[in-house]
Order: sequence, then C-alpha cells, then structure tokens
Amino acid sequence: MVGKRYPAGGAVVALALILLAWAPRPALANGWEHGAVPFETLIEALSFESPAIREQAAHSLGFRGQPEAILPLLDRLAVPEPDGGVRQALYVALGQLGATEALPRLAICLTEESSAPIRAHCVEALGSLGSARALEIVLDTLGRTTDALVRDHAVEALGRFDDERAVVALMGLLRADADPVLRGRALLALGRTGSDAAVAPVLNAFETAAGDAERFVALRALAELRAPAATEALSAALDRTGDPRLRAAIAVALGASRDGEAAGTLLALLEDPVPAVRYVAVDGLQSLGVTSAAPALAALAQREAAALAGRSADALAADRLRTVATLSLQVRALRAAVALDASKATAALLEAAEPLAMARDSTAGVEIAAAIYQRRRIALYGLGYASGSAREAARDLLLGPGGIGERDARLRAVAVRSLGVLDAPGAEDRIRPLLGGDPSADVRMMAARVLGLLHDHASAPALLSALDDAHALVRKEAALALGYLREPAARAALETLAADDRSGAVREAAAYALTLLPATGEP
Repeated sequence: MVGKRYPAGGAVVALALILLAWAPRPALANGWEHGAVPFETLIEALSFESPAIREQAAHSLGFRGQPEAILPLLDRLAVPEPDGGVRQALYVALGQLGATEALPRLAICLTEESSAPIRAHCVEALGSLGSARALEIVLDTLGRTTDALVRDHAVEALGRFDDERAVVALMGLLRADADPVLRGRALLALGRTGSDAAVAPVLNAFETAAGDAERFVALRALAELRAPAATEALSAALDRTGDPRLRAAIAVALGASRDGEAAGTLLALLEDPVPAVRYVAVDGLQSLGVTSAAPALAALAQREAAALAGRSADALAADRLRTVATLSLQVRALRAAVALDASKATAALLEAAEPLAMARDSTAGVEIAAAIYQRRRIALYGLGYASGSAREAARDLLLGPGGIGERDARLRAVAVRSLGVLDAPGAEDRIRPLLGGDPSADVRMMAARVLGLLHDHASAPALLSALDDAHALVRKEAALALGYLREPAARAALETLAADDRSGAVREAAAYALTLLPATGEP
C-alpha cells in the first residue's frame, strides 16, 4: 500500500472503495462525485494501493470543488505518484479547483512529463487558473510545443483568459496558411474569451471562409461572443445563402447578439420555409426579450396549427415525424409569446388549449399525444395572463371541460393556477370544491394556494379541513392560505400542525402562518 495504511476500523470503507473501483464507470459517477463518500475518506483514498481507487478519488475531489483538497492533491504528486492515469487525474482536479498554489507543479508537468496527454491536461488546467503567470506559461507552451494534442489544448486554454495577450495570440492562428483544425480551435477559443476585440477577426473568418465547416465554427464563436457589432454583417449574409443549416446558425448568433436591431431579421425568419430555421428564430427572439415580437410568434403558432387542422388522427399518426415537428414548433412559439407578452397571444392560446383526441395505441399515437399535452399545458398556463375583452373567453375555457374539468390532473392543476392569476370573478366558487373533492393531490394543493392568494374567506372551512389531508404539500398550502386569510379560527389547528406534523415543511409553513394571524382581540 502506498503511503499510510487504513486503520482496522476502515476495512469496510476500504472494501467499498474497491467495489466502486471495479464497478462500471457510470456507477462510479453515481455517488463519489455527489457526496456519498465522505471527504476524509476520499483524501485517504489518494494513498490507496489500487491506482483505480486513487484516480477516482482525484476525479471526485476535483468535481466536489472543496479547496481543502488542494494540499492533499499536491502532496500526492510530490510522493511521487507512479501511475500516469492518476497523475493526470490529479492535475485535472487541481485545475477544476482553480488552485493557484499548483502553478509551479503544473509548470513542471509541462517539462518533465513524457506523456503528451498528461501535458495536454496540465496546460488545460493552467487555463482554469486565469492568472497572468499561467497565461505566460500557456503562451510559451504554444510557441515551443511540437505535439498536436498539447498545442490544441493550449489553444483551448487561451480562450479562458480575460487578457488581451490571449486574444492577440489566438488571432495570430487565423492566418490563411494555418492548419484548418487549428484555425477552428482558435475561432472557438476567441468566442470563449468574450472579448470585443475578438469580434472583427471572427467575423472576418466567417466572411472569408473557404468552406462551410469554418463558417459554422465562426458562427458558433460569434454566438458565444454575443456581439451586437456582427448584426449587420450576419443579416446581410442571410440574403446570400440558400442553405437552411447556415440560416439556422446565423439565427442562433443573432439571437445571442443582445442587439435589438437583430429582431427584424429574426421576425422575417419566422416565415422561413424550413421548420428548423423558424424554430431557431423563435428562440432568438425570446433570447433578445423583444416583447413586440409576441403577436408574430402567436401568429406563427396559429399557422402551424392550421397545417394540422382538419386531419384525422390516423392521418396525423401516419405522418408522425411531421406532426410532432409541427406541434413542437407551435409549442415553442407559444412558450416564447407567453414569456414575452402573453396578453398579445390570447387567440392562439385559446385555440391551442382545446382538447384533441389521440389514441395512445401506437408509438406514433403516444408521441403525438405527448406533444398535444405540451401544447395544451402552455396554452392553459398562458391564459392566466389574458387581458381586456379576452379575459371572459379565457375564464370560460379555464372553468370548462378543457380546464378544471379536464381528465388529466396535471392540466387541471395548471387551469386552477391560471384562474388564480386571472382573478376571474366567480372562479372561487368553482375552485373551492376541488380542495376536498379532487382525487389529485396536485390539484388540491393548487386549489389551496389559489384560494389563499385570492383572499377567499368563504374557503376557510374547506382549508381547515385540508389541514388533515394525507399529502404534506396540500397541508402546507392550506396552512399558508389560512395565514394569508388571517383566519382567527385557524389558530388552534395551526398550532397543532406547527408542533406535531410529521413534515418539516408543513411545520414551518404553519409556524409562519401563525405570525400572520391577528393578535388575540385584534379585529
């Protein structure tokens, strides 16, 4: 055994570590990295006899991010560590921890390690440190290395530095005679720097690229740069291409640009003949946060719905891929419209909320039914924000068989929530019976929450009864609702709940609700 031995009392832990090391990798990742093994045990495992155990312990310590692991990791390298795989894991962990104390050790790695993969991981770890000295070492490594793997990792590491020298070095790798793979890595690294100085060279690489591969890489870099300065050039490029893949990639970059001027171009792409381009344009508009785009997004959702209108369930199932893609695009457009300004999308939401029967007796039927469910769910959710003359139509639908009368409990719960947001007159009378009579705990929980937020004092008896519900979440929401109602008659029941309920969350909610009640004798 390398280093110190386990005490006799640690035999069980040692056996567990061995079993974990012999297990398949997915099993290793399920526990070690997520805290099942105590920190002190992982530190001891760095000295375990099995290289597999030592390696996994190093991986886990890096993942968990505890600074206390830095010195033990460095100590393990100083032993020295004989196994190359373990050394690599130790260097990677030090980079994950951002261990500036490890800089001398990482510099030594680049001159003493014979393994190119280990040196590559060391230079990558230096990129995680972000210091000026780490940058100098990475630049020096890039200038003198002849190994392609180490060079590639050095280029990627440069993208992590917020330093003009890193940008200048990466720009130097974009010369026309450079290796295409290296140029691509340099473009992506420039994107990761987030530097304004990187926009012009990356945009130039996009406009002068000899092939599509570099164009797509440059567009990925521009998306990461989130560059308003690229909007005009990217919009112009759309007019010159008939390639839908390129249009989609440009739309992604425009959506990431943080430039409101890009909205016009993205709105035009909602009319693109290729669904994938329309989908990306929807995402771009939501990313830009342009609220005025909501009506156009709602109109797109209605156009997509029209493409399926009048078709039988059998016809939809026979054309499964197109049906699911159309529904997915409609859902995405509705979700974006709701996020930007749901009140401008009420007509589309009312249409999308209507039930559509689809048999689940085939793979196609199950997939289409799932997509229809998502469409109805976002529609019912968005209807809570209806305004003006549309409020009555939204209220009627939410109170009807397609709302709180829906067979699917998940959709009923969304409808109850939206009635609360809508604050529709008379909705309390229809929601109140759900508190004690709905078979779904989700619906009962939402009913309790809504009745409290609507300050429906008539619901106090039903809420008091709900304090005995079998489901903790229902009891919690009922307790809070009684607090919001400042219901004096609830004091005794809330005191009992705060002291005795088996759920900590319920006890906390009841205790908080008690603080909202009027003091004895207070009106």
